[in-house]
Amino acid sequence: HLVSGENVYILYPCSTGRSPPISGAPILGSILEAQLRRLIERSLAPSTAATYRVGIQRYLAFCSNLHVRPIPACKRLVAAFATHLWSTVTLPTIKVYLAAVSFLHHLEGLRSPVRGNQILRLLLRGIRRSNLASSPKSCCRHPITPGILAKLLSSSCASRSLLSQDKRMFQAVATLAFFGFL
Repeated sequence: HLVSGENVYILYPCSTGRSPPISGAPILGSILEAQLRRLIERSLAPSTAATYRVGIQRYLAFCSNLHVRPIPACKRLVAAFATHLWSTVTLPTIKVYLAAVSFLHHLEGLRSPVRGNQILRLLLRGIRRSNLASSPKSCCRHPITPGILAKLLSSSCASRSLLSQDKRMFQAVATLAFFGFL
């Protein structure tokens, strides 16, 4: 589970062995609580749960630094979180972390501040467009010329870390790829 103040969020098994109730829900019998926890945990693939865990931790840290309550989040807070993430993670990661924030709100029985958020939609479009404009692919990619190919082939010949058969295989693949893409 992930603990923030008095709220307990179910995302992985409780270290105490006893499953906590969902924040705000009446305390259920321990067997029913355990079943509820297992079923909620199984709603996500293990890799998704791990990614959501990281996203929620980043979101909670962000809110803590701003001294604001993470739940319920307003639409501007979620947009500010996405803006905060922009300089450190990729757009697909931002979207997954926002899905984690949405999942966190659903666990609490609240409406997602992500869904239907026009500010966030425009922000994500702006991030996508700014990433395309500043993408290394759009400004720094150059075709391999015959001169560059010759340098690649000669550097592979000079390499001491490759076996001679590996050198020949690399040269064959590089040459085939070069002439295949003409």
